[in-house]
Amino acid sequence: MRLFPAKAKPAHPINDSLKKTMMLTESEKFRQEFKSILEGIWVKSAYIADVIKTKSPYQSRKELLGVASMDIVLSKGDRDSSRIGFSLNNHEGSEFTLYFSLGRKSTCLKTNLPDYDDKANFYEIGYDIQESDTSLMLYHYSKDNRVIESIKYTKVANAAVNPDDAAWGIEYIINKKLISGSYTTTDSTGNRLKIKFNNKGEVSGFLDFRKYYINTDFIAGPANNVDQIYLETDSKFQKMYNYKFIEDTLNLYETKHNSDSTLLVIGKLKYKLVRQK
Repeated sequence: MRLFPAKAKPAHPINDSLKKTMMLTESEKFRQEFKSILEGIWVKSAYIADVIKTKSPYQSRKELLGVASMDIVLSKGDRDSSRIGFSLNNHEGSEFTLYFSLGRKSTCLKTNLPDYDDKANFYEIGYDIQESDTSLMLYHYSKDNRVIESIKYTKVANAAVNPDDAAWGIEYIINKKLISGSYTTTDSTGNRLKIKFNNKGEVSGFLDFRKYYINTDFIAGPANNVDQIYLETDSKFQKMYNYKFIEDTLNLYETKHNSDSTLLVIGKLKYKLVRQK
């Protein structure tokens, strides 16, 4: 009868605690590696490009379907993953988990962001650097690891002023690209007004208004079918106008409803705000 020697046991067995420490060390390495690249407020690049062209968030609204924007913060206290806030369809806020574990590419990390149409599909977050321009990439994979879609995002800010608002980045970039600047107009008494709008949603020189807000969410209705700007005073009095850009002039129109109040109709022109160069 042939005898086989017993298998040698490792001199220093790796216990579960040590394995966990090694895993967390690798996770920390990836967190630090991706932190400076991924952190920030990101908005769909296609939306930004389209709204600059149309000068109309309403006309560009379809570019915000799906994951419209993301707020990424990779905190030191996050051991092997971070919770990422995002705006879904620019209508509701949600979260998914970003894992400090490499995905299909060396520039990607795994996520648990679900594909609501096919649970076998999955997403990974990565980055793409072209010269000095860094883009965030959301890769959509099929169950057989085929890329279904690659979605590019542009960083619009390092951090949100209002982190509880999932759509803050979208509102901020709309202010910056469309509205911010100096304008002149004439009020009903013939006085010439010098008006300033800034990226933060603040306005000065325009009657008693101190804040402004541009509507970018056109998912819910009724009466949500044209571009709208809301102006607010210190006393919280709010006035809504329909607006339209004609070259460098921002035209504000009174708001009217159709006969059954399901749609907004552009009414009488109230102000012509001419942008100053």
